[in-house]
Amino acid sequence: MPSFHLLTAQNFDLQKSEAMFHKVIQKYMPGALCGYDHDSCPVWYDIIGPLDPKGLLFSVTKQDLLKTKMRNCECILRECDLQTERLGRKIETIVMIFDCEGLGLKHFWKPLVEVYQEFFDLLEENYPETLKFMLIVEDNWKEGLLKLISPEELPAQFGGALTDPDGDPKYLTKVEYEILFPGCVLRCQFSSDGADIGFGVFLKTKVGEWQWAGEMTEVQRSQRYNAHLVPEYGSLTCTEAGVYVLRFDNTYSFVHTKKVSYTV
Repeated sequence: MPSFHLLTAQNFDLQKSEAMFHKVIQKYMPGALCGYDHDSCPVWYDIIGPLDPKGLLFSVTKQDLLKTKMRNCECILRECDLQTERLGRKIETIVMIFDCEGLGLKHFWKPLVEVYQEFFDLLEENYPETLKFMLIVEDNWKEGLLKLISPEELPAQFGGALTDPDGDPKYLTKVEYEILFPGCVLRCQFSSDGADIGFGVFLKTKVGEWQWAGEMTEVQRSQRYNAHLVPEYGSLTCTEAGVYVLRFDNTYSFVHTKKVSYTV
């Protein structure tokens, strides 16, 4: 359950408080399950660099964080069970990778250090001999990861081969629609599995050519939506003809792949 101050912030609306809780955790404490090592053990990434310790612990309690981390462990262990079924052999250990690129003094704030110390104690107490190994990586670490994990199991951003269909290493998904006349209304409904997703609308400036988002005209500002909790629906009146790009953005969580369903 969300902490008391999240409940009060949402006028004790449990559903809204729960949504805010998940949003805070995803914003301030990124991390996800992604791929397997050479022995088919699940790999969990904790992305430390963008973590905001004070923003995190001023928004949720220490117990909220510990419960979240332990739920993550349960998620990884469920994946071990699924791997066991798929492969017909026992998979019972996990790999944890802590990406410390961008690590600074703010990350050594004592309350956060205490949270991680308590988490590792709980991990050892409740899941003995489950951790295969823990790897702490920094700037020049891609080659080391490739010795442990196949390129097919790593996003290109991490030195692997996983990319979007358009080759983007950060898992961007784009959908294009041509509007023939000004005043047409573009309607879209979408949902995501597992976590929130970014979404924005752009107008191409060069028809027939692939363009980065920064090279196009921003029509609807990109922002993150909790489409995993409730489907998002919206409409846009197109003021001019052209090719409009509906852009689903996962750059803030590229180690966590997401399935997006949409209708336009």
